Amino acid sequence: MDFFESGFAKMFNKNSSVKKKFTSLKQQMITVISLLILLAVLVQSVFTYISLSSAYNDVVSKTRQSLDTKIEDKVKSIINVLQIEYDRYTSGKISEKEVRTESEAIVRDARYDSGAGNGKGYFWADEADGKCAIHSNPSYEGKMRYNEKDKEGNFYIQNLIAAGNQPNGGFTNFWFTKPGKSGTYQKRAYTAKFEPYGWYISTGNYTDDMENLIKPELQTIEGKKRTAILIMAACGLGVLLLGIYAGRKMAQRIANPLGKVTKRLNMLANGDLTSPVPQFNGQKEIQMLSQAAKTTIKVLKGIVLDIQTNTEKIGQGNFQIQLNHDYPGDMLPIRQSLQQIATSMSKTINRIQTSFHQVAGSADQVSSGAQELSQATTEQASTVQQLSATIEEVSKHVKNNADNAEHANTLSSNMEKEIENSNSQMNQMMEAITAINDSSNQIGKIIKTIEEIAFQTNILALNAAIEAAHAGSAGKGFAVVADEVRVLANKSAEAAKETTVMIQNSVAAVQQGEKVADSAADSLWAVVDDAQAVAKMIEKISDSSREQAISISQINTGVSQISEVVQTNSATAEESAAVSEELSKQSQLLLELMNKFQCEKTSAKE
Repeated sequence: MDFFESGFAKMFNKNSSVKKKFTSLKQQMITVISLLILLAVLVQSVFTYISLSSAYNDVVSKTRQSLDTKIEDKVKSIINVLQIEYDRYTSGKISEKEVRTESEAIVRDARYDSGAGNGKGYFWADEADGKCAIHSNPSYEGKMRYNEKDKEGNFYIQNLIAAGNQPNGGFTNFWFTKPGKSGTYQKRAYTAKFEPYGWYISTGNYTDDMENLIKPELQTIEGKKRTAILIMAACGLGVLLLGIYAGRKMAQRIANPLGKVTKRLNMLANGDLTSPVPQFNGQKEIQMLSQAAKTTIKVLKGIVLDIQTNTEKIGQGNFQIQLNHDYPGDMLPIRQSLQQIATSMSKTINRIQTSFHQVAGSADQVSSGAQELSQATTEQASTVQQLSATIEEVSKHVKNNADNAEHANTLSSNMEKEIENSNSQMNQMMEAITAINDSSNQIGKIIKTIEEIAFQTNILALNAAIEAAHAGSAGKGFAVVADEVRVLANKSAEAAKETTVMIQNSVAAVQQGEKVADSAADSLWAVVDDAQAVAKMIEKISDSSREQAISISQINTGVSQISEVVQTNSATAEESAAVSEELSKQSQLLLELMNKFQCEKTSAKE
């Protein structure tokens, strides 16, 4: 009884320890209700915050849009004024210089209220190449600013020009100096192009001025937002506390009965099968739980008593048990297991008794066989040692072959590289011969030109001699010069012919050399192919030799292991002979002990 009670106690205590890892049902219900209420309050607060934030953003967006519209209108207005002045020039009422001067003054001196209430809004004009044409600060006029950057690294003049090139102008953001203050400030400008002069006229608002304009309204909205959040937080806290109180009351009505039933089940886990189960009125589900716990304890008590009675028999060596109690549902395998244990133990003991008789008779045979096995293993050990020595000698020869093949593979690779270098040099020689042939052809063309010049010179000298003859004595000196020129022309023509013959011979020799070089290159390519084939064959031989060396090394290792196993078997066989004799004695002793058990009768087959 104590044994089975302790077993059930361990089982239920394990479940109890698992339950302690979780919060109680009462706490869970209060927590869930509180979280749901808190979630509802948070969702409502988030929606309220989003609505107020949206209103805040709308005010900012509308104010900035209004300021953008204002500076856009100002630029368009100044452009309209400039257009009126330009129309006066085109109609001839004023000169070009006058209209230019007046237009510059209009842009430079114009001021407007930028929205900050200071009346300091101004205009400036840039040209397409980045040159500042007009500015309220004279130090900027005439300055090339195309590649200038603000403190954020923006090419702000390029961005202004790009915005002005849009059909309706455009807006840009950049950092720039502020009149009357040091440093740079963020600014948003609008730029449009005045086509007659190519001016990109801009004006803008500083971000800090715009923020000051909308700051009072934003502060009002921010105050409303904080007030709404505080109201929602107060309401949410009140609802949360009310929900916690209601949840606590509800949880107590459910958790208290469950706690009492749980306490009784914990007593069952500690081995208490006699204490009564508490009863409850009014709640049908709790009554059903209490009745189920009572039935469970009753059934467990009957099963434990039945198991106790039969296990006491088994403890005394009597396997002829009787299970009289009902084992419902999942308890049935316990009944079947107990019955199977008794039957299986009876069969096993009967078989052990039979086996002990056979073991005693076989012990002598084992001893004799062990002696024969010892002698055979000794002979095997000697043979294996001889085989190991032979394989080790073969391994050395194969290793030498592998090393020689590796060396041959290295020499073949070096020879292949040398042949490839020779082939590369042959290709360079072919290219040089081709260049010489081309140069010879060019020289032939030049000599042909020299021949033509000599021919023309000879004709001119002949004509000069004829004219000198017509001139009489006055042309004698000229006739001598003409004759000398003709002689030189003839010599030049003969030298050119001789050079032509020599060049043709040289070209023929070069062409012959080119053919010989082609033949040599083809031979080298054949040698390269053969060398590569030889290198591949040697590499395969090297790989095969390495694999053979590895395989023979593995065989040698295996033979060594076999030798060790054979020697171990020899020692084991000698020990087996001694053990078999002791085994026979122990078998007789165990047979006497087994006859004390009371077993169910079994058939011969079993």
